[in-house]
Amino acid sequence: MSTHTRPDYVRNRGDSYLPLEATFRTEPDRPTGDGDPLDLSDALSVRFYLEHPDRDEVIVNDSAEVDDPATGAVSYQLDKHQLSRTGTHAGLFIARFEGEQQWSAPRGGRVIRIEVEDIPDADGEPIDLEKVDVSIGVLEADEVISDSGTFGALSLTGSSGSSDWGFNYDSGSVNVTKNNSTYMSFTDSGVEVPNAPAAEDHIARQADLGSGWSPAEWNEIDVSEHGFPGDESGGDVVQFMLDNPNNKFIFPEGRYSCSQQFNPDSTWSQFAIEGKGDGATFVCDTTDMTNNKAFFVVGQYDTSNIDRAEIKNVNCEIDATNGYNFGFGIFAVNDFLEITNCRLNGERRYYEYGGSKYGIRVNMLNDHSVAFINGLYLGDGDAGNVSTNFDGCIGASVEPPNKGTIFWNGCQVSGWPDNGMYLKDGTGRSLAMGCMTANNGNQNIRLGKGDMAIGGWTAWTVDPSTVDYAGGVCLEIEHGQGSAVIGYRVEADYAATDVMRTRGENEHVKFQDVYIRNNSAQLSIDCSSSSGETTESEPGGEGYATLDNVRIVNDHSGTSAIRSATVRTTRVNTVFRGCSIKTRNPNIGVAPVRVNAGDASFQDCRFHQHADSQASYTAIIGPGDSTATDIGNIQFTRCKFVGTDGPYLYGGDQIPFLEFVGCDFSQISGSLWPAVSPQAEYEAGNITEFSFFRNRPYTEGTNYGSISQKEVRADTAYANEGGGKGFQIVTAGGASRFTRRNNRTTIDNTYGDGFMLRYVDDTGTSSPLIMDPDGTTTISGRLTLGGGLNIEDRLNMLGNSAINAADMQFDPVAEPSAPTEGWKLFVDSADGGLKAKDDTGAVTTIATK
Repeated sequence: MSTHTRPDYVRNRGDSYLPLEATFRTEPDRPTGDGDPLDLSDALSVRFYLEHPDRDEVIVNDSAEVDDPATGAVSYQLDKHQLSRTGTHAGLFIARFEGEQQWSAPRGGRVIRIEVEDIPDADGEPIDLEKVDVSIGVLEADEVISDSGTFGALSLTGSSGSSDWGFNYDSGSVNVTKNNSTYMSFTDSGVEVPNAPAAEDHIARQADLGSGWSPAEWNEIDVSEHGFPGDESGGDVVQFMLDNPNNKFIFPEGRYSCSQQFNPDSTWSQFAIEGKGDGATFVCDTTDMTNNKAFFVVGQYDTSNIDRAEIKNVNCEIDATNGYNFGFGIFAVNDFLEITNCRLNGERRYYEYGGSKYGIRVNMLNDHSVAFINGLYLGDGDAGNVSTNFDGCIGASVEPPNKGTIFWNGCQVSGWPDNGMYLKDGTGRSLAMGCMTANNGNQNIRLGKGDMAIGGWTAWTVDPSTVDYAGGVCLEIEHGQGSAVIGYRVEADYAATDVMRTRGENEHVKFQDVYIRNNSAQLSIDCSSSSGETTESEPGGEGYATLDNVRIVNDHSGTSAIRSATVRTTRVNTVFRGCSIKTRNPNIGVAPVRVNAGDASFQDCRFHQHADSQASYTAIIGPGDSTATDIGNIQFTRCKFVGTDGPYLYGGDQIPFLEFVGCDFSQISGSLWPAVSPQAEYEAGNITEFSFFRNRPYTEGTNYGSISQKEVRADTAYANEGGGKGFQIVTAGGASRFTRRNNRTTIDNTYGDGFMLRYVDDTGTSSPLIMDPDGTTTISGRLTLGGGLNIEDRLNMLGNSAINAADMQFDPVAEPSAPTEGWKLFVDSADGGLKAKDDTGAVTTIATK
């Protein structure tokens, strides 16, 4: 008998880029022949098996690819993880036909032998691994396969160790032997491993590690081989699954009848359900689904016997009007859950027919547990009823028992009257990535501690008056702690309350790279505590609420608006960085931003009030309540204000610190302070400290002197607290600048027309000293100095001014040039004489030593 040598392939550890191939052949007519190709058109199944004999481990038990049924050509593409172990591997293709006939490839009781060798960089990607020559061939068996498809004992030569491995066929099963004892059997019902440790023991050992959990391979059961062809015939497929615990069930594309919910009992520890092709559709044929709870009820609320569960490509179909009213599933799982490409087709009617209030509910019960909810469609929602006060269905929910991490990837949730994605509860965390949520009551997405929403879309596009529940918040963070919304697009054509908001004691929350288009009358963002305002007992958290690179366009033409602003903040420690807010409403005044309470810092932001808006102001500062005491420090740094008027200051509010530094008011065409000026509030004692430093003029080509001095930043500062008798510094012409902090005044006289230093006596009479940018200092009125006067360059005396001094000293200087007009008085350093020089250059000696 000749040895059929297969072509050699390179196989390093983790190298799987080429498939394994084989050809089924009949028994040859002569010993040296190869036999004719075996036609696989009528085969019930064709599977590939791969084992690692030295490790006592079956690596692959899966359906093979039939490349050409007429010629018997088959192949199997290995995953890189299936070749992660070094040593000898044995592979075999098995084709099953009616009458319990089975054929193998290679034929004659031989197997494919794969030697996998390690390489130095075995942890790298397969494409980067160094190539090592590894041979693939066939192993000789004791006898060749017969016409009936049987073969006898088989020894696997070339394997390391002392174990003698073999294959045999007995009573409809393919057996793997070790030392002449059956190690594993492959049957139509699945894989049997005598004396193997219980699956739950293996899972428990792995789960104790807390990470890297990888349970054993599944035993797969194809339901089409057990009387369920996918045309709703065969009876209750759920009962069939319940009768075969701890297996993976394969559903060819089709529709399957269900007479009960899938609720595995305590004998179960794991299961998997996978639909092929376009998926398996479960159709309920009874209205009795245990109170219409859900298709899948796995575990209890906070306890479970299920360690691992997987559901892939499954559609659950409901018809609530005919009594088929239930959710997709309620899951409580200990270690691992995966739900991929599944759907709940049909609208719920929870208010009318009861049942579970969830489209899906997930609780992972251990700190190390993880769930992946990928591509789940819950887009048909629930009919709802507004009279229930939102006591309706929730699309996707996480409850307080959740301790694990749940990834919601690419899910679609819309039309649920209570919440769309209620993710905030439990000590675990949820990450919603690339999800689409729309038109859900209360909140489209509701986040809590540690939760994040990344790269998704959320919207309200339906008029709330046209549905049986009110339009809610697109996205909310409640009691956030390291919570964030990143890379989101938010659109609100309608809203019954804030489009986005924070509430509760949020210790640290963040909105980053978010775009909001808001056409409603509601706030685009409301940063607040749960009481609505910041108080000592509920300050909104000691951490920061940060809005970073948030773009908001509020274009609303209605006749009402909430709190007269697009963005409102009422919490402590709110920071806006690189934000752009544009507001337009021709019928009612709405400002881009309003600081109602708490601390707020705006850095490199743009506030744009559209030209045809009724409102003229670009910001609102204060609640407009003279009794309010909960406003903190408010700072605008390098911000740009575009519109008719600048910030609107109510007046009467107690503000400890207000600052504008490096801001651009050049596109303000009207008044800088359309209501009350900060200076007036400072003088009234309502603003404790106020700074307006290095800001661009608010109208190009217009001098500050064209406005009243009261409208210019801090036009008067006092050397004595509270004004009154004493020295004052007053702008002259309105463009000089100074900053007052901690009773110290810093003067910048490089702009405009200078300033005046004046003394005000008890009667209010002042004696000013005018200092101009050109270096000229002028005293008008009467100035008396008791400690002496040291003058550099020149001293101009206007009108009938005179100098009365008990001790006036002139330092000797070289003879100066002639004055333009009048006289120069000097002490000549040449001879020490007191002299006067007139505008003709003539020098008169007044006194000599």
